[in-house]
Amino acid sequence: MVEKTHSESLEQRLGELNRWKFQLKKTIIEYYAWLKKHNLLSVETEEQLRAAIHAINTDELTVALVAEFSRGKTNLINAIFFADFGRQLLPSTAGRTTMCPVEMFHDPSTDQPYLRTLPIDTLLDQRSLSSFKESREHWQQFDLDLSDPERLQQVLMEVRLTKQVPLAEAHRLGLAMDNPDQPAPVQDSDPVDIPKWRHALLNYPHPLMKKGLRVVDTPGLNALGSEPELIFGLLPTAQVILFVLGADTGVTSSDLKIWQNHIRAYQQQRQQAVIVALNKIDMLWDELLPEAEVQRTIEQQRQGTADLLGLPLQAVFPVSAHKALVAKIKQDGPLLARSGLPVVEGYLSRDLLEGRRDTLVESYCTGIGHMIDNSLLLLQGKLDAMQAQRRELFELSGQSNAMIGDLLTETRQQKKRHQQNINELLLGQKELEAKSAELAEILSLEAIDQLIAETQQRMQGSWTTGGLRRAMQILFDQLNKRMIAVSNRVDESRDLLQQIYRRFETEEGFSLGQPRTFSIMKHRVKLDMLYQEAESFRNSAATALSAKNTVIQRFFTALAEQARALFAEASEDARGSWIRQALEPLKYQIRDHRDLLDRKIDDLKKIAESRDTLTERIKELHRSIKRHQTEIQRLGQMQASIQQLSSNRPDPGET
Repeated sequence: MVEKTHSESLEQRLGELNRWKFQLKKTIIEYYAWLKKHNLLSVETEEQLRAAIHAINTDELTVALVAEFSRGKTNLINAIFFADFGRQLLPSTAGRTTMCPVEMFHDPSTDQPYLRTLPIDTLLDQRSLSSFKESREHWQQFDLDLSDPERLQQVLMEVRLTKQVPLAEAHRLGLAMDNPDQPAPVQDSDPVDIPKWRHALLNYPHPLMKKGLRVVDTPGLNALGSEPELIFGLLPTAQVILFVLGADTGVTSSDLKIWQNHIRAYQQQRQQAVIVALNKIDMLWDELLPEAEVQRTIEQQRQGTADLLGLPLQAVFPVSAHKALVAKIKQDGPLLARSGLPVVEGYLSRDLLEGRRDTLVESYCTGIGHMIDNSLLLLQGKLDAMQAQRRELFELSGQSNAMIGDLLTETRQQKKRHQQNINELLLGQKELEAKSAELAEILSLEAIDQLIAETQQRMQGSWTTGGLRRAMQILFDQLNKRMIAVSNRVDESRDLLQQIYRRFETEEGFSLGQPRTFSIMKHRVKLDMLYQEAESFRNSAATALSAKNTVIQRFFTALAEQARALFAEASEDARGSWIRQALEPLKYQIRDHRDLLDRKIDDLKKIAESRDTLTERIKELHRSIKRHQTEIQRLGQMQASIQQLSSNRPDPGET
């Protein structure tokens, strides 16, 4: 018997991930409050911590399913996520099914489930898909009644509807017509079927989606070619890309085009997993053959698929989505096991969620841990200085005023040297600001816009695919050259920062870790991925068959927009705030060190006048030392929490 019709393990693991994120957010909030209480919360640090909390609150886990038509992808979605509905929730029949990309998620802003659809004609609009999502103006909304299964299914049939237009109109929309069920159109006036909708948003209160899961259904090569924002926007944000093939057809030429042009590049990203579902293995089941021989045939096809796509064997999952859905609805445990779906669900619940947690560790735990380390170094340095001062005051008992005078002179000399080091720091900061200005100039959006405009002119002046390719190549060569120049300036800035840090460590005895500097690497990786995606788009059927102005529109509303956004992000990161953040730990230690020197000079003056002051000051230092030891212990607990979260171990205090 099957106790639950949706993946209990996946839901349980997603709940564990959410509890893990709650613990991370709790630690960040605790650290935020600690910094604020001790007057150590700079504007830059506050923005960084608030951004981390917001990112954790809005974090989603995205699974994108990609396949050519008739590979059983919709059945796979039904089997994994909607079997508890008791029937096929999403429409799936023989032949073509889902005709437009569908995003499935839970919208917490409303209790009303809905399907929103964007008309296909909006492909002619200059605006990007993401800009359409920001407004409901062009969308048609269908409210869903979950208590009426037949009506619900009828409404969801919208995502597979088509409409008939002349061939010329299809090409103007950038749609490549390759329907094997229709005669090949010849004349511009020949009628062809195209999707009725460009994109669909399905808000459904599924338990997994309420916990942050988003599923993206991308139908076929035509959809990927005509909507480059799927390639440049949606697919890169998915933690897992599930490529669905049919065991009955094997890897076809259109499957291979999707793989080579739109998916293969994502294998290189550590934060994404690419797996293959070899669907419809029930077509290979044969009651006249021994089960061992049937399994051997399936394994041979699995191995052949892995070899052809260049994947490890364990990344290819043989499955029968149809039989799995039947098994879940009928509570048939043996059939479900034979369908292979539990293995896919096991991967999603184990490796996918572990991978997402690793990504969050890299994105937030590492940075927050570094900040807590700096705070600990600051407190420890201050504690060491107070303990040293207390020892000096103990040694002053019974000493002559002449000895106190000598110590006062020495302390004043220390303060003078300290001021000289501060002056050197100010000079170094000016150099860093000059480097930052150079970075800002290289990453200037005005310069990027000029490059994009020049590329657009080249593309408009070219009537050949080769000309378009050269225009794209020139653009990315120029963008990459700017990234290399930024990288060189960053290296120079890092060397200068390390010199400043080492000066204060050597001459002042400060305890400083490695300075955090502006990193260009993530932006360079994104640019490289964007170039590969641009090549995929250029090679797509839609690019080859569309009118030239449609190609330019698609390119600049998707790819160029992504490139500009990438440089805008890099430009924002490269502004002066990173210098202030890099110098922040040093400046706080300078402030505390200066205060200690001033207080020491004041104490020595008072002690020279009255030895009673000495006893009171020693007691005061003792109380301050105790307070700092308590605060160090509190920070140590936060540090331990971050380390525990980073190692993916459950918190011992968590219930």
